[in-house]
Amino acid sequence: MRSTRLRRLRDALKARDWLGIVIETLVVTLGILLAFEIEQWAQERQRAADERQFLDRIHFDYGRAAQEMRRAIGHHDRIIRLHRLAFAARHDQQQLQAYSVERGACEAGYLRTTPFSDTVFQEVISSGKLDRIRDPDLRGKVRDLTTKQAELKDRAAAGAEVARDQNPFVIKHYRYEILADGRSNCRMLWWNLFSDPEAVTAAIRMYRMHELVGQGRRDLLRETEAMRKDIGCRLGKPECRRSS
Repeated sequence: MRSTRLRRLRDALKARDWLGIVIETLVVTLGILLAFEIEQWAQERQRAADERQFLDRIHFDYGRAAQEMRRAIGHHDRIIRLHRLAFAARHDQQQLQAYSVERGACEAGYLRTTPFSDTVFQEVISSGKLDRIRDPDLRGKVRDLTTKQAELKDRAAAGAEVARDQNPFVIKHYRYEILADGRSNCRMLWWNLFSDPEAVTAAIRMYRMHELVGQGRRDLLRETEAMRKDIGCRLGKPECRRSS
């Protein structure tokens, strides 16, 4: 087709058929422009498909990350609540005896990890696919959220170090049992702990660690859920339509 057009244009030049020259030139030019537009349309369509696929993956992964963070926050909240109750009743042996069997009594030295969440936020950057998000505002928000996750991961790692350092002072006041059904159980001897100044200091440090990491996770959870909703609305997800 192109060779035919060029031959016609050459013949028109020989014959000095200026009208034919103009027509053939316009036809060739329009053909080139049309081909360029089709190619641009195809590329734009592919970019849109790539962006949607990437956002859809983020939307799904942010949902799972949020679930994991909620479980971790529940772990922090149990420990924080029990420590507040125990310290408020530190002179009431009977009340401390009741608190000794509550869930979380022996968990202060354990900092629950969020491996899926950590992996998700790391992969967003390391995958090199962030540029698929064409909206610069959304792309910046996703990058900022990933940065906050990295900062929280460092804070959690520091908190785990605190727990490991302080746990030996507290663990000596744990009492482990095997119940009749075969399950193991742990009781915190709060009354004994409050007579041990080093253990009291260690318990306070671990309590504070759970406060700091727990608050960081609450903040990150709130931003992750907001980001997931924003992405869901851009993708037309059913939950976005219901919430609006």
